[in-house]
Amino acid sequence: MESVIYRIKTFLNPGTFARNVAVLVSGTALGQAITVLASPILTRIYSPEDFGLLSVFVSLFSMLVIMNSLRYEVAIPLAEDDEGAINIVALVVVLVIMTTTIFGVLFWLWGDWIFSWINAPELKAYVWLLLLSLLGGGFYQAFSFWCIRRETFRTIASSKLWQGAGMVAVQLGLGVITQQTAGLLAGIAGGQVISNWPLLRFARREDKHLLKHIHFSGMKKVASRYRRFPLWTSWSSFLNTAGLQMPAILIVSIYGAETGGWFSLSQRIIGLPTALIGVSIGQVYVSRAARLIHENPQALQSLFIRTAWRLLILGILPIGFLALTGPWLFALVFGEEWRTTGQYVQIMAPFYLVHFVVSSLGQNIYVIERQDIQSVWDVLRLGLLLGVFWFGSTNSLDATTTIGLYTIVMLLAYLVLFFLNIYALRQYKKQKLSELS
Repeated sequence: MESVIYRIKTFLNPGTFARNVAVLVSGTALGQAITVLASPILTRIYSPEDFGLLSVFVSLFSMLVIMNSLRYEVAIPLAEDDEGAINIVALVVVLVIMTTTIFGVLFWLWGDWIFSWINAPELKAYVWLLLLSLLGGGFYQAFSFWCIRRETFRTIASSKLWQGAGMVAVQLGLGVITQQTAGLLAGIAGGQVISNWPLLRFARREDKHLLKHIHFSGMKKVASRYRRFPLWTSWSSFLNTAGLQMPAILIVSIYGAETGGWFSLSQRIIGLPTALIGVSIGQVYVSRAARLIHENPQALQSLFIRTAWRLLILGILPIGFLALTGPWLFALVFGEEWRTTGQYVQIMAPFYLVHFVVSSLGQNIYVIERQDIQSVWDVLRLGLLLGVFWFGSTNSLDATTTIGLYTIVMLLAYLVLFFLNIYALRQYKKQKLSELS
């Protein structure tokens, strides 16, 4: 009995892995719950074509925001002292402003050609919303990784709630007033900007004294120390994100905005376990792993495997339920015109279960600084992805068949990535043991 009580107390201890995950999941769940509860309303205000254009907008944002900071923010929890970490934060802020400006110039020069090529010329008028989203999202990356370093997961959870609430408020409000695509896009920008508020409030209250340590020489020093992140991680992350986001762009360009809308909603709903639980577990994993590389690097592999098993168990039930109910559930909840979305969910469910586990632990490869492995896999995955849609387009396959091929190829690709992580962790463990002997 005493053993059981001890285990319960350990689980509920504010410093434990499970408690940190619970805090993050609660905030993320509330933020996502707002968007999910609003979805049946949004799908009756906006058309599948509107959601198809939204998917292209989000895909462009997701890929460009990765390059905004050159992924220096990932080094914030890894810095040996707070002075170095705060200079990384400052470096990221400067880079976000610079790169967003560059993106703005590029869209001004070649925006017409870009949006015509992806079969979404309507988005040219909303480039300013994309740039605003990039600023908000870039700053969020810096401040959220600072909070990860501080292990203030409650603040991160609060930011996710603000993000979801802000996004839905704008989308519903503008949707009722205008019923135009702009409402969906403005919601993305609003959510990204407003999510920074809890993070900034925490940093100002707890770490204001560190601002005096920010200086050009310090920023230059950390930029050199963690140069592997822009040289390897930024491009690897871009390729990784492109592999996730390109399907939406390719589907719109090949099959049209309506099909893109069905596909994007299927991604949004079946990806909920990753958004609700996986990202939170991944953030806590990074925090624990960053500490272990200094204190007990040999324990990293066991932490990775234990976390993967937890993710697999957590993902089976929600993804399985979505797969079983598929078309019936989507027609009931979102409207009859969204029944096709349920069919796409049934097809993609096995891949998303594996994706839920592997992508949630995606930062592992950066913690042990094996960006080279990730980069090779990202290139191969993107090549396979483009190959699938090229094959579907040139052979005049319907969207459902192409999505089925995409599911099979990506399922195999993510299984390969999982075992590459195991291999990298074993090599890292051997290296640390040899250094100690």
